[in-house]
Amino acid sequence: AGCEDVGSPVFAKFNATNNAGTANSTSTTFTITKDKVLFEEIIGNSTETRRGKVPTLLAIKVRDFNSSLIPNLPLIFYVTLDGSVYDSGSTISTNDSSYANYNFLAGCSPKYQAGYQKWKVVLTNNECYADNSTESYYNLSVLVTGDIILSFQKPDGLTNYTQEQKVPFLGATTDDCGDPLTTTVRFFANKSSTSFECSPVSRVGANAYTCDWQTDIATPMGWYNVTMIANRSYHYANATANLGIPGLFYLFPVKKLENPSAFPTQEGW
Repeated sequence: AGCEDVGSPVFAKFNATNNAGTANSTSTTFTITKDKVLFEEIIGNSTETRRGKVPTLLAIKVRDFNSSLIPNLPLIFYVTLDGSVYDSGSTISTNDSSYANYNFLAGCSPKYQAGYQKWKVVLTNNECYADNSTESYYNLSVLVTGDIILSFQKPDGLTNYTQEQKVPFLGATTDDCGDPLTTTVRFFANKSSTSFECSPVSRVGANAYTCDWQTDIATPMGWYNVTMIANRSYHYANATANLGIPGLFYLFPVKKLENPSAFPTQEGW
C-alpha cells in the first residue's frame, strides 16, 4: 500500500485446512491509516538568539514507526512572540539525514519579546503521515536577548558649573526595535580616576531618566566627563560617555567667607 491508499478499506480472508481435511476460513475488513512519526534528537532547546543579529539553530530529526528516515518531509516551526502567542510559522523540510534545520532569528516585525519564548515543531496535513507535534512530548524554549540603545542628552558640554550647584543629568533608553524600554539607569561624573555617582535617578514618562548631582565645597574642582549605564533582564547591558577636551564641563570653586573672625575684637581708639 502507498500513500494514495490511505483511507481505503481492505478486505482480507484466511483459509486453512488441517491434515484431516477439515477446512475453515475467516475474514476481516480494515482501513489503511497514515503512518506515525517519531521526533528525536532535538537541537536548540534553551539556547540563545540575539534579536536581529545572531540566529540560533532549532532542529529536529524524524523517523517513522519502522525506524526509517524520512527525507523531504515538510515540518512547521513555531515560536511564541510573547511567551504564549505563536508566530505564523516557518516551513522547513527534512534533509537526506531526516533533519529539519531552522536558523531562527528573532526580529521586530513581528516583534519577539526579550526573554524565554516557547517553540514547537508541527507535522500537519501530510498525505502519508499522521499529524503530530513536539508540544505533546516536550517543553521547548529559546532565549531572545535584546539590546539597550542609549540617548545621553545632559550634561551636554554647553554649561559649566560652580561648587554647590546642581549638575543635571538626562538620558533615555529604547530597545533594539526602537520601542521605549524601562531600565535601571546609573549616571556618573568622572574626574581622572575618581567617579561620583548621581543619586537618586528618577524616571520621567516611559523611558527618560533624570538626576541632579548636588556638588558642594568639597567636590573637587576641574574638568569632568560623564557616563550613563543601563541594565535590564534579558538585554545586554550598555554604557556610553559624553566626553570633551579637556573635559565636558568645568567645576569652578565657590568663593565665600564662612565663620568670619577678627583679632582683636575690641574697637579701636
